[in-house]
Amino acid sequence: LTLPGIAGIVLTMGTAVDANVLIYERIREELRAGKNMRKAIEDGFKGAISAIVDANVTSLLTGIILAVFGTGPIKGFAVTYIIGIISSFLKAVFITRLLLEDYAKREDAKELPFTSAIAKNWFQNMHFDFVGARKWAYPVAGALVIFALIGLDPHIFGKLNLGIDFSGGRNYVVRFDQPINTQDVEQSLTAIFSEQNVSGENLTVRVITFGETNDQVRISTNFRIHDNSETLDDEIEQLIFNGTKQFFAQELTFAEFQSTQVNENVGIMQSQKVGPSIADDIKTSAVWAVLAALIVIFLYILVRFRNFAYSVGALAALFHDTVIILGLYAILWKIMPFSMEIDQAFIAAILTVIGYSINDTVVIFDRVREYNGLYPKRERERNINDALNATLSRTFSTSMSTFIVLLAIFLFGGESIRGFVFALLLGVIIGTFSSLFVASPIAYDIQRAIANRKAKAAK
Repeated sequence: LTLPGIAGIVLTMGTAVDANVLIYERIREELRAGKNMRKAIEDGFKGAISAIVDANVTSLLTGIILAVFGTGPIKGFAVTYIIGIISSFLKAVFITRLLLEDYAKREDAKELPFTSAIAKNWFQNMHFDFVGARKWAYPVAGALVIFALIGLDPHIFGKLNLGIDFSGGRNYVVRFDQPINTQDVEQSLTAIFSEQNVSGENLTVRVITFGETNDQVRISTNFRIHDNSETLDDEIEQLIFNGTKQFFAQELTFAEFQSTQVNENVGIMQSQKVGPSIADDIKTSAVWAVLAALIVIFLYILVRFRNFAYSVGALAALFHDTVIILGLYAILWKIMPFSMEIDQAFIAAILTVIGYSINDTVVIFDRVREYNGLYPKRERERNINDALNATLSRTFSTSMSTFIVLLAIFLFGGESIRGFVFALLLGVIIGTFSSLFVASPIAYDIQRAIANRKAKAAK
């Protein structure tokens, strides 16, 4: 049970509310239509079940891909996320329904409003022209993508901050007996390692705060990563000791610094090595994981909705989300006061964002499909706008609940998971935007282009 594993559990708490929000929104619609509570609950579940299944299946597919391609803590995140998806689905579809139907059958049952006095009129009778808004939404989305691609150009902002998982190297968690300044420690260690870097290899040494206090850091370096000498580990630890001993309040021997059994309160608390070949394997698996997720989701939407336009719209939105987050990480990693490494945890975050974004998009597409069936003679633009406005309350509720949970993890979850959660926070914001203003409008434009071509061919 690692920090990513715990994050999977807490993220489940944030996203598990989505199915209930979908159900309660549909029940509330049935109540407004004049049905009694018992009939509204029955019809509300019938109306919501399709969207719930589609949303959970796409998230589950992402989790399975993550479990197949991920290793170590990422597999732990995937397993807890999968368990959370399945358990929350069963809870919403069966347990919630049993409880509500049992309550509605009671003679003394009071009418449940499925809302509060404050939120009663939120997002009701909305008529926002989402399809028409694509005139400004496309340029905004395009500008964000271009900005992100510029950020990914190594000649402008520099290379991505690849973690040890992808670049190869060593990680050491070191605890001091007093608060220290990470910049001072990094300067000292860089000078020490640079003196020994006789081969002239591209040396990187990074020091970041690890934990809630300023007395513990994580030191990362790729120093002589291709060297397989048996004594190299001791040599590197000696160099780290030489570069950090001045920051201890009390004198410390190398033996005390090196072995946590001698002094478990200070010194090296944890170490990790990832060789170049393993790093390449992990990097390859990560790329395949993201590509596999995109392909599987594309095919599922194509099969489920039987319309190529929906698949393209969803894929465009996912591309939009992924590129922007990657670009922001390339631009911000030197600015932010926490680690923003591109590692396995980041790939887990990207796949989670893909799952979350497609979840939102599928719910909207499901309502569009429903309106197309109910009102086949209406203009396609109106059905899409009505579907987006009808699901706006659910989109806001789910996004806000997930964002609040992630914000709590970001603030209180510890330094080692902060970069991971930051990607998820960005994903909630960017994913909500793309679901409303990218996926559906693109699907509309493709459908309109196909319809126009058929009309010309018929003439």
